[in-house]
Amino acid sequence: MPDFEDPPAPKVVAKIVPKEVRPNEGALGIVAVPEAEISLTYIRNNKRGRTDKYDLDQNSNTLSLYPIAPGKYEVNIEHPDYNPVTKTIVIGKGKPYLLNLLTGSLISKYGTVIIGSAPQGAKVLVDGKEPEQSNVTIDQQNRIVISRVPVGEHTLKLSKASYDDYDDKLVVTPGEPNPVTAKLEPATITLTVKSKPGAKVYLNSEERTIPSDGLIAISKLLPGTYKLRVSLEGYEKVEKSLELALSNRQPGETIELVPIAESAEEGWQPSSDPKKWFPDPTKFPDPTKKWEFSRTGARIGGDEVVLFATEEKREFNFYRGFTLFFQCQFMNGKGVAWVVRAEDRNSYYLFELNGPQSVNRSALIFYLCQDGVCKELGKYSVPQKLDDPNDQYRITMEARGGQFSIWLRTNSDPPTSDSRGNPIGNFQHQSFTIGGIGFRGKDGKVILLKSFTIKPENR
Repeated sequence: MPDFEDPPAPKVVAKIVPKEVRPNEGALGIVAVPEAEISLTYIRNNKRGRTDKYDLDQNSNTLSLYPIAPGKYEVNIEHPDYNPVTKTIVIGKGKPYLLNLLTGSLISKYGTVIIGSAPQGAKVLVDGKEPEQSNVTIDQQNRIVISRVPVGEHTLKLSKASYDDYDDKLVVTPGEPNPVTAKLEPATITLTVKSKPGAKVYLNSEERTIPSDGLIAISKLLPGTYKLRVSLEGYEKVEKSLELALSNRQPGETIELVPIAESAEEGWQPSSDPKKWFPDPTKFPDPTKKWEFSRTGARIGGDEVVLFATEEKREFNFYRGFTLFFQCQFMNGKGVAWVVRAEDRNSYYLFELNGPQSVNRSALIFYLCQDGVCKELGKYSVPQKLDDPNDQYRITMEARGGQFSIWLRTNSDPPTSDSRGNPIGNFQHQSFTIGGIGFRGKDGKVILLKSFTIKPENR
């Protein structure tokens, strides 16, 4: 119990603190916020007396007390939306005292976030949760207004179908509007096209070129139907329809360009241009791999694949079905090896006719070579003698789909009814359907090429 007598409880008056106060009385006016709880404790000689409590209603922000005993008081104001405030005041005799807490003393626990530029219907998350619906409104400028957001740092996320999410951090200050410009960009797709370097890529009407690494990324595409066309001189055009959707934001298309097969008969003779081969076999750095051209033919050696080439639009000629004729002489008795259906210089079919100085003498061997690794697929024994160093060999090959038939005729063979000579092998395989034709000096084979002719099927 206090050891002094409390003064009478102050009276609540309906109007603001009177301007005139009796000489021995005091008056107190408190300006706060509606529904604030106010506690008033009388203090005498640093001892606390009775505490009187007052509640402002929802329509009032002013509390007027008159008369009130002059002296020292502790004023406490509490409100669920504001931090508590404690003030010590001294009310003098005959003087009104006004305590205005709206001028900086009352600090709100909440702020208002105003979001502009968001598309209509965007979903808003604050700290990963949707705000209470009662705290969200749309103002006259179509901005999203979120009230009662706690003061401090928050994460803000806006999302809407067909748009990229907007993610940001914001610091809410007490009692003030906190503006945010949350522009959602339309969700787009990046299409990656893989094909041959230099190929033209048309997506609807826009043209692009595949760079040297064989990949091109086309970004900022909206969902929808697109027409993709890829073309390269010397290759068949590819057209396809694409349905791009946001369920796959980074789709990829690999376009395999198929070479246009040659249709004209081509050939090489000793009098022909040595440049009809790829790569130029006269420019290999290793002298043992270089081809030597003369009036009598082309001396071929060195374990390098060289392919027949006549077109500037691509590195070498491509053939589907064909008949191949070539005539050669074994320079070191090891035989001859030729390449067909080459996709490149590492993947092709290899046929090897072995002479008497080879390990597999008098044998015709068929290989599948992929990525530089060759696997034997078949072998035939050759009945003709191949040991005459002065003999010339005329080889005929027919390629029809996956079937390969080979004939051999030598200068020393007796005449036959078939101008192609004797059949020496028949192989089947379906890995390569189109490609280049050329030679490889496998296992040290060296030949003198006398003539070379290719007749495409249905030319």
